[in-house]
Amino acid sequence: AAAKKISLSWKKTPGAAGYVILRKEKGGSWKELRTIKNGKTVSFADKKVKKGVQYSYRIKAYSGKTFSSVSSVSVKAK
Repeated sequence: AAAKKISLSWKKTPGAAGYVILRKEKGGSWKELRTIKNGKTVSFADKKVKKGVQYSYRIKAYSGKTFSSVSSVSVKAK
């Protein structure tokens, strides 16, 4: 059975134009999941998850062409 979703939230980065969310499955490589083009949006729900799979997420703030790593988290889908 498919898991419903994994909800992510993070602290707003001052001056961020938006955020890029990257995801990888355990043993896999990082893939861009979503680009949020609004610096005020600080949450995201990943609805394409499989039950029992370990996912890692990385959220990067961007402003122009400059990126800064905001946070990383690992979660197991239930």
